[in-house]
Amino acid sequence: MSKCVRLSLAAAMLALLFSGTSQAQQTYDVLFTCDMTVQIVVGNFDAAATTTDKVWVRGSFNGWGTDNELAKSPFDNTYSAVVPLDMEVDSTEVYKFYYEADDGAGGVSQNWEGGSDRPFGPDGTETDLDGNGNLDLLVPARFYDDISDEDIFDTATDIVFEVDMRPAHRFLADSGSIDFGGGSVTEVSHVYIAGGAPRTTPALAWVWDLPPGDPQLATLALNDAGENGDAVAGDSVWSITVNFGVGAANGIDWKFGLGNDMQGFDNEAGFAQNYSEKLERPGNRVRKQFGENGVGGAGWYDAYQDTAGTYQVLFTCDMEAQTLVGNFDPAATTTDKVWVRGSFNGWGTDNELAKSPFDNTYSAVVTTELEIKDTSAVYKFYYEADDGAGGVSQNWEGGSDRPINVTGNESDINGDGILDLVVPKRFYNDLTTNDFFIEPTDMIFELDMRSAHGFLADSGSIDFGGGSITEITHVYLAGGAPNTTPALAWVWDLPPGDPQLATLALNDNGENGDAVAGDSIWSITVNFGVGAAKLMDWKFGIGTDTQGFDNEAGFAQNYQGNLEEAAYAGNRIYQCFGENGIGGAGWYDAYQSLCTGPPLVGIAPDNLSEVVKQYELFQNYPNPFNPSTRIEFALQQSAQVQLTVYNMLGQVVRTLVDSRIAPGIHEVQWDGRNEIGQSVVSGIYLYQLKAGNFTETRKMILMK
Repeated sequence: MSKCVRLSLAAAMLALLFSGTSQAQQTYDVLFTCDMTVQIVVGNFDAAATTTDKVWVRGSFNGWGTDNELAKSPFDNTYSAVVPLDMEVDSTEVYKFYYEADDGAGGVSQNWEGGSDRPFGPDGTETDLDGNGNLDLLVPARFYDDISDEDIFDTATDIVFEVDMRPAHRFLADSGSIDFGGGSVTEVSHVYIAGGAPRTTPALAWVWDLPPGDPQLATLALNDAGENGDAVAGDSVWSITVNFGVGAANGIDWKFGLGNDMQGFDNEAGFAQNYSEKLERPGNRVRKQFGENGVGGAGWYDAYQDTAGTYQVLFTCDMEAQTLVGNFDPAATTTDKVWVRGSFNGWGTDNELAKSPFDNTYSAVVTTELEIKDTSAVYKFYYEADDGAGGVSQNWEGGSDRPINVTGNESDINGDGILDLVVPKRFYNDLTTNDFFIEPTDMIFELDMRSAHGFLADSGSIDFGGGSITEITHVYLAGGAPNTTPALAWVWDLPPGDPQLATLALNDNGENGDAVAGDSIWSITVNFGVGAAKLMDWKFGIGTDTQGFDNEAGFAQNYQGNLEEAAYAGNRIYQCFGENGIGGAGWYDAYQSLCTGPPLVGIAPDNLSEVVKQYELFQNYPNPFNPSTRIEFALQQSAQVQLTVYNMLGQVVRTLVDSRIAPGIHEVQWDGRNEIGQSVVSGIYLYQLKAGNFTETRKMILMK
C-alpha cells in the first residue's frame, strides 16, 4: 500500500472515530504523578524507607481510600501510578496526594495535602497512545502540596528584614497613641517580626500569640542600633537578621508589630493583612514601610506612607556590540561618549556614563527622587561618536522607553542613608555580541527549486510578484544586512539592469557554494563580515537577467532567523522554494514534498516523490517489539524536527532526531537503547514528534 493511500485511510478512520457525539462512558488510563522532592529535603519523607514511607493518590474515584499506591521512579523523586477509570467526556473527578512516613517514635505519620481538591477529567482530545483500547489521560505532574524545590532554601541563607518606622512616628505625632491590635502604644521602643516558618533562627512565631514575657519574644525584636543587620543606627529603619535553614520555605507570611518589652501587638495592619512573597533577592534584604500592608484594608497608616523617596540609581550600558561594528570607539574619549537620559533629568545630558576599566560597559549612579511603583519613570541610552567626517553622530536607542521600577523593597546597601536601586545592565539597543559575527563567516544559502518546477509543470507560468516567469533561468537572494559580501538588497527594489542584481544571483552549476551541478538546488555564498548581524530577514525570487521578482511568498513572508544557530553542517542553510508562504500566500504548498533536501544521516526517506498534505506521526511497527522498532513520520514542509522517546514519567530516554528534515515521509529505527547505549527495561514508552508548531505523541511497548 502506498504512503498516500495509508494517509487517506488514516484520515478516514479518524473522521469515523470522531463523527459521533455520544457522551457514553469510556475507560481511561489516568496517569498520576507526585513529586516528593521537598518532603524528602526537609526530612518529612524517606524514599529509602520503602516499608513505611509510601505515597497514594486518593480521590472521589476510589472512595478516598488507599487502593492506588504510587511507585517511585528509579530516576528522581517522583511517584506515579496508572489508574483505569470509567468516565465521560467533560466529567470531573477530584483527588489529592497522601503519604505515610515513619514518625521517629515507632509510629507512622499520616499526611494529607492541604488546600482544595484537585480536579481532573477528560476533554475529548485524549487518544489511545499504547493501543490497549483505553484512552490515555495524563494528569499534570504535581509537587506534593504544590511546594516545589524553588519554594525552599537549598542552602542556609540569612535574610535581613528592614521596616521603616517613620509612618508610625508620624501617626503617633498626630494621634498620641496606637490603640488597636491588642494594646496601647505611645512610643516606638519595641518592634517585633511575626510570622510562621519552620527551620528559622530565631524561630519565627506570631508574637501576639506568645504569653507576656515569653523568652522567645526578645529573639524576634528588631533594632535601630546598627546591629544584627541594621545598616544605619538611628535612621528609623529597624532591622533583624533571620537565618533560613536548608528546607525552610522561601515564601512565607509575615508582619511587624509595635509593643513593649513584655508583649508584641498586632497593630501594623488588619487581621490576615500579612506580607507574602519570595524572600531570596539581590542582597537578601527585604524592606517595608510600617503599615504598607494595610493600605486598602485597615489602612491605619495610609496617610503617613512615603510614596516618594530619594534613590541612588545605578545605570549600566554595555557598548560591546557598538564597539565591535565600529560605531563607537572607547579610546576616543573626547568625542565618543555615552549618557543615560530620561524623565528624571528632563531627557538631557546631565548624566554621562563612565567606562569600566575591565570591559565595554559604561555606568553612572544618579541620585534622584522616584515614586514607589510609579510607571512614568523611564530612560534610554544615548551616545555620540566621531562620524569620520569631522562631525559628531548623535545616536538614540530605538524602541520603547525603558521603565525604572521602584518596588518599595529597595534597601540602603552601602549604608549612606539613601536607598539603592540597581537597574539591570542593558546592551545598547538590546543588541549583544551574540547578535553579530565576530569573525568573517561564509554562509551558503541553498534553495531547492523543485517545488517551483512542479508548479510550472502544472500551471505553465508564475504570474505574481511583479512579473511573468515561464522557466527557471535566474534565481536571486533578497534581504537586508550590512557588512555582507556581496552586499544584500531587496532585489525587486533595484532598477532593471542594476549591476548589483548579478552579484545576488544563485547558481546550479557547481560554483559559488553549489554542491552538485544540475540537481535543481541553487546556491550562493555570502560572506558576513565582522559586525554583520546574525539575525536577518531574507527571501528568494525568480526573475530574468535584468530583474528579480517577489514571487516566492506574500508580502513580508520572509525567512527570519539567527544565521549562526540556523547554520547546519558546513554553514549551509537549506530552504524549499515557497516554504515561507505556507499558511499565507501558499502558492507552492502542494509542491513542497518535491524537495528532497540535503542527505540526512540516520533517516531513510520513502517515496519522497509523493505529495504529503499534512504532518503525521505513525504508529511504530512492530508493536510490541523486541529488540527494535521502526517509526515513520510525514512532513508537509521542511522543518526543524525533534523525535524523542520518553518513559511514562515524562523523562527523556533517547533523542532519535534533532535536525532539519526535508518534506516527505521518513523512517527511523529505535534499538531499545537509551542515550548512553544501555538497553532499557520492558514497559510502555512514549515517542513524540515536534515539527515546527506540530506536536504528536504515541505509545509503544517494549516486551522482552
